[in-house]
Amino acid sequence: MKKIMLIVVVFVLIFPMVIVSAEEEVEIDILIEFNYFRSVEELRARSSAIVHLEILDERVEWVNPWDGFEGEKPYNWRERYEIFTTHTARIIEVFQGDINVGEIIEIRQIGGSLDGTILRNPSMVNFLYGDNVLLFLSGSNSPRYGIAQPYQGAYLVNNDGSLSSYHNHLSDDLGLTWEILNQIQHDNGIEPNRTNEAESNYPEEYNDRETSPNPTIIESNSVKKIGIIVTGTILATILIILMMRRRNRDKAKDKN
Repeated sequence: MKKIMLIVVVFVLIFPMVIVSAEEEVEIDILIEFNYFRSVEELRARSSAIVHLEILDERVEWVNPWDGFEGEKPYNWRERYEIFTTHTARIIEVFQGDINVGEIIEIRQIGGSLDGTILRNPSMVNFLYGDNVLLFLSGSNSPRYGIAQPYQGAYLVNNDGSLSSYHNHLSDDLGLTWEILNQIQHDNGIEPNRTNEAESNYPEEYNDRETSPNPTIIESNSVKKIGIIVTGTILATILIILMMRRRNRDKAKDKN
């Protein structure tokens, strides 16, 4: 009986380690080529919208990029799912495009980490919860958009109001300023939004921003591994205690 219990204890201790070692992450690198623009005007011409917005939320999911696509697919297309990261954002101000202040939109990018798979995309912009950003958007499938050119069309609005590129490629800097944006806004006949009008359309689920951290659904693989090890250790401890109690009872019986 003691040998059987010992084998069980060893198995319970080793089994979580085997699971952890088997759950190694798969890492995939992808590279997306973009046309580089020589001026803000060129980038503007290739963008469906230019907006100032606030990042509210993030989700990571497996997506078939061809879902809902009605045009002619390329000759080498195949049915497959990729990891996409989607950020939800609230429009603060519009400089170009058919989008309204206060509207909630989604910015989708290929890349992210999910289910033990890491899809690395160097052009992906890693927004943080609460970021104020200035984006040149592509697509017109409202409310979901892409970034027209991530290396040149994604800017963080700093606390002092200055703009800084998320990718910091100085050689690709187009010299974007608020003065240029205001001129674009004026050319498009859009009224400036210098107040907090967007709050009137702010969805109820996002009202408590200070107490609501970014609820990303990426589940850390290290957390999974720790959980497996802890669970195995607890089970092994329980079995050891039971085995010791049984041994003590057997000794007490032998004395009697």
